[in-house]
Amino acid sequence: MPDAALRKELWESIVPKDTPVAGEVDALMLAQAFELSGASIKNAALHGALLAASEGVTVGMKHLLGGIENEYGKQGKNFSTSQRELLEAFL
Repeated sequence: MPDAALRKELWESIVPKDTPVAGEVDALMLAQAFELSGASIKNAALHGALLAASEGVTVGMKHLLGGIENEYGKQGKNFSTSQRELLEAFL
């Protein structure tokens, strides 16, 4: 499992350069708040990008958090109270 520093790098590099990403996206916060594998980060980012594209908007925190929520659901993971609060703040 990658540590927070590597997860931050993954979040920053996983979305293709030509994908419009909102300035609100905080890779450090995502990396620190959610312990995900590289594959799960990729899946969450792709899911988030598809959500944003379906809405015709730039990729924002709500889209990436929606992707994380999807990944947690697939893995049967539960959110901590602080993670749930973070999700609710953006979703």
